[in-house]
Amino acid sequence: MSKRTNERVLGLLYKRAQAPEDLPWYRAEPPDLLVRALDQRASPGRALDVGCGAGTYCFYMADRGYAVTGVDMIPRAIDLLRHGADERGLAINAVQADILTWCDDRPFDMILDLGCLHSMSASYHHA
Repeated sequence: MSKRTNERVLGLLYKRAQAPEDLPWYRAEPPDLLVRALDQRASPGRALDVGCGAGTYCFYMADRGYAVTGVDMIPRAIDLLRHGADERGLAINAVQADILTWCDDRPFDMILDLGCLHSMSASYHHA
């Protein structure tokens, strides 16, 4: 799928979503792999959620003490993330950007990617 098609499809799904629960991929509980990875760490640090969507897993990592940055290209996803973070009293850095061009000047201790990078085809990079 090309970048423009991907953005258009995701944009439509997010436009219809009033809450994260309205998205087809929504899962209330974090994946076991994320839970185990965080359990194995001695202490929290900086975490990045690539293609964070509405921020469900950002909230989980922030609740565990991580300084979280969530990056997504869809503006409505970032709006939902910010709203959810505000409701929960969480300080999450919500960034609306293309993950292929965005960068941060400091390293992350934990990087989560659930459904973002592996879904990009070669045509995505040339859009």
